[in-house]
Amino acid sequence: YSVQGTNPSGTPYSGTVEITAKGATFLVHWILPTADGNDESYGIGILSHGLLVVAAGQPTPVGVLLSSVVAYTVKPGAPLEGTWATPSARGVYKEVLTKLPAGHPPASPQTKPRATPDPKKERRL
Repeated sequence: YSVQGTNPSGTPYSGTVEITAKGATFLVHWILPTADGNDESYGIGILSHGLLVVAAGQPTPVGVLLSSVVAYTVKPGAPLEGTWATPSARGVYKEVLTKLPAGHPPASPQTKPRATPDPKKERRL
């Protein structure tokens, strides 16, 4: 997916998001290009009543420090419209995920390659 959103400061951001279903949950990986490389976040989500709800955060040496939550409205054939918040930001912010064409690389060239997922265990949303 491509992502377009607004930071708490009011500045726009954009990048790519990879969503992979793993059983009843979804693994989410945001990659937002910056002047210093990439700002990456990871999350775990569930699909319930037409919403994909994801707890997300920044990677650390021992795992992911969850620091935000986002809820995306899921409608067939439509972009995922998300509303997100963090404990430190005062407000609720928007982002939109638009499905990319098949074969589009999920990450920028600066991102480290990841292991190829086992297609029997993972599927994309």
